[in-house]
Amino acid sequence: MEAVERFWLSLADNVVLLMVMMPLVGSGLVRFLKSSGSEPVYFTGLVNVWLTAGLTVIMVASFRPGQPDASRFSTRMTSSLSWLAEWKRQPDAHEGGSASEQQPQTEADQWHPYGPDIRLSVGVNRYSLWFLVLTVATTLAVFRSISADDPRLISKLSWLLFTESAMLGAFAAQDVILLAMCCQLSTLGLFFLIGQGSDPARREAARRFFRMQTVSGMLILFGLVGTAICHWWMLATVEPGNADLTFSLRRIVASVPRLVFETDAARDLWATVSPWLFISLCSGFVLRLPLPPFHHWWFRVSEHADSRVVAMMAVGYLPLSFYAAVRILVPLFPEHVAQIAPRLFLWGFLSAMFLVVSAVAMNDPRRKMAAAGMAGGCVAFVVALFGEPSGTQGGLLLTVAMSGSLALLHLSVFAVSPGQLAAPAAGVFTDSPPSGTISGDTIRLFDRLPILIGLAGLSAIPLSGSFWGELLILQSIFRRDATAAFWLMVAAFVLAISIRSCWRDFFESPPQRLPAEDSHRSISRQSVVNVMPIILVLAAAAVAPQWIIGPSRTATAEDATARYLIGDESTEETAMSLQEAKRSPGSVLPVTPSLADPVRLGE
Repeated sequence: MEAVERFWLSLADNVVLLMVMMPLVGSGLVRFLKSSGSEPVYFTGLVNVWLTAGLTVIMVASFRPGQPDASRFSTRMTSSLSWLAEWKRQPDAHEGGSASEQQPQTEADQWHPYGPDIRLSVGVNRYSLWFLVLTVATTLAVFRSISADDPRLISKLSWLLFTESAMLGAFAAQDVILLAMCCQLSTLGLFFLIGQGSDPARREAARRFFRMQTVSGMLILFGLVGTAICHWWMLATVEPGNADLTFSLRRIVASVPRLVFETDAARDLWATVSPWLFISLCSGFVLRLPLPPFHHWWFRVSEHADSRVVAMMAVGYLPLSFYAAVRILVPLFPEHVAQIAPRLFLWGFLSAMFLVVSAVAMNDPRRKMAAAGMAGGCVAFVVALFGEPSGTQGGLLLTVAMSGSLALLHLSVFAVSPGQLAAPAAGVFTDSPPSGTISGDTIRLFDRLPILIGLAGLSAIPLSGSFWGELLILQSIFRRDATAAFWLMVAAFVLAISIRSCWRDFFESPPQRLPAEDSHRSISRQSVVNVMPIILVLAAAAVAPQWIIGPSRTATAEDATARYLIGDESTEETAMSLQEAKRSPGSVLPVTPSLADPVRLGE
């Protein structure tokens, strides 16, 4: 039993690293075994995705967020491997001193990195946990919907696993180079997946997507690397003999707000450079979201790409902008965020209103759902920049529910069943559902369940996860501007009304209204089983939203100031809390704890 316990603890400690690397290894195996035939290739990939799903279950079961007073970004289950660094033995600092002054050094203390310390460092926190779960669940559903007789089997499976690994790495990355690299690799993988569809306009959609997202990735890379170099320079002004060029995201986000106030040189440098770094990062994530008027590529991809690829993008690609806003922009640039947040909120608010009106006017269900999902993403992103816990919690819940609902609908309603290897071309209609499926007029409630849950989450009807997220967001906005909160309620109501036409299309309309390849009137039982993990996550968001956002407590602004003054590097949102404390001295600030354990300052 002791050996089993040690194995379990070792596996739990490195489960995130294994989960990120497993699909990448599977992608290489699929390419390596292409000469063995389609059946060995398919089952190799199938074993790989199931192993990744098993590791995800272990990650969720082993996740221990931390103490209530600790940061909501307290990272657990971290694994860090040296990637690019030259390690040399450091001479003993007490060499030559008296015997009483000498202190023993461990073997680890005697080695020191020289040069840029780029590491394969991954971990998970409460905000990235559910995006990782949704990405793995969606990849499993997509893989099971691919037929072993598909003529492009090897290309599809290898790029699917490659893209899954890059998406997981982007959410789990604790190194800025790893984060920027995963952003670019996920763009590359999606570019090839979009181009492998059957729609004649898919190649143009892939080219538009690639051009826009390459610019986004380069802006993110410039901002992250520039921030790492600024951190190294400021650290050298404070500790000249102990300044390392580190790319650790946790260390940079935790220490930059403190280093700015250590020396005048550091303050002057940050005042000069930080606006450009903030503009670069914010622009990159805005293009990735995408925020109108940079949204046309998303409409084209939603309309012309394979629905399974759109489902992957909905859960593993677009939500990264919200996560990065909360994880990087707010704690790292508190002053710039405080200045730009009201303007960005106006932009996001007008964009959401525009998208809601567009959804009402659209007849294509694909474009209508794409507009609805984008509207929710815009609201969550701009509200997160205010740094208020209730708004951030609501943004997380809204993003998880809307992205999961969008993926669920694309996988269960629009996805081509495995038996439809030769789907009709776009614009070809049929009066009968494809063979091997259950007609929409006769299917039972179990078969309608994915559509019901997906449309409920996308339209934010009461008792859905997105509904609770909107309530938290409205609570946050109402304290700032009651008029904006009122119009957001109106927009949510109009969006729910516009999505009602999708209910009519999926359940009541004659079959010739949509292309036969969409299979909107019929759902295979196998597809319902495939999307069951996504349904469970959405059900948890609706029934027990505290599982997604975590329990909450209150802390005074003085507590936030105290955590900042003692230099607690584990509290990465201290700068954000200090700004709130300065605006409202003596106020009571709700914060997001991670676990209801006894409070321990500085944990």
